[in-house]
Amino acid sequence: MASKLEKAFHEAGHAIAARALGVTVEHISMRPTADSSANVLTWSASWKNKGADVATQISAAETDAMIAIADMIAGKRYLRKKTGAQSLDHDEGAEDDIRNVKSFLVQAAMLAAGMPIPEVGEGKMIEINVPGVIAADVEARYYQLWKATDKLLFDKWRAVKRVANILVHRDHIDQAELDRLIAGE
Repeated sequence: MASKLEKAFHEAGHAIAARALGVTVEHISMRPTADSSANVLTWSASWKNKGADVATQISAAETDAMIAIADMIAGKRYLRKKTGAQSLDHDEGAEDDIRNVKSFLVQAAMLAAGMPIPEVGEGKMIEINVPGVIAADVEARYYQLWKATDKLLFDKWRAVKRVANILVHRDHIDQAELDRLIAGE
């Protein structure tokens, strides 16, 4: 089970990536809910750009994927510094983020291939069998976006630490306070 500090680093990773990518963060909450032990509520770039041109929709899906990836990178970086381990394959508590990353990347790959994106109601899930070419595109995008997100968080690591350390003592941060913490105030 992840410690409160580890969870705080996960959530701080999401929030810092979202703000760096221009996405609104309503709040970060360390209060457990029925669905999660902590969360960051953002305005999905994909949802916001639904109906835009294809290039914008692809970029939005990749932005949302990076925000989901950020939690895993921040958590791994925190654990690596804490334990000294060089490689950490464990993503405890990241199942939803992994599912979200895959969903956003399948969406981006399907859009790039000119395939229609099925309409799914809010909170609903469907399974899509994708052709091999789409699966290969998803994998390539995943590694590309992982590297880009890792660099983004490396560059913003001091802000991630500031936010995580505040979250250990506080259950809630809104966007205004998040932006002040990112700025170093």
